[in-house]
Amino acid sequence: IISPATSKVRSPEDKSISVPSIVMLSIDTPAFAVTLSQTQEIPSATVTKMQYDAEGLDSDDNFASYRFTPQKEGYYYIHHQLQLFRLDHGKRVLLYILKNGGTAKYGMGTHSDPDTELYDFVGNISCLVQLNGSTDYIEGQVYTNHGSTINAEVGVNHMFGFRVI
Repeated sequence: IISPATSKVRSPEDKSISVPSIVMLSIDTPAFAVTLSQTQEIPSATVTKMQYDAEGLDSDDNFASYRFTPQKEGYYYIHHQLQLFRLDHGKRVLLYILKNGGTAKYGMGTHSDPDTELYDFVGNISCLVQLNGSTDYIEGQVYTNHGSTINAEVGVNHMFGFRVI
């Protein structure tokens, strides 16, 4: 349910996420919003599945095992945000939204400020993806060449999505 005053999506448990003001949901729209329940280690030079396991919203019980598998065919808006603290200079991060294990959308960021050794990376990607309503699924992944394991922290990393049409 969208609260017009706050632009928040609210679940029956009264948990919420912020969404752009142009987003509209219908009552019959499968939707999800997930975050990390604990810090996740992201190893260097390895594509890593994000272990989103804290559900703020799962309208139709379609989110399990770190993936969203809606049982209603249609086009879905999917958003993935990742923040990594203290990324080394010159290192990069690739952020992925995957459909059925293949890349549906990805984005890249690089730490290139010569005046700072470390910085906090924040990446956001979104896409519109068609799902068949039975076996298609969505999940999030990340890659970094940081040089050592880096942590994805609780509270700032999330994915959400909902059926548009």
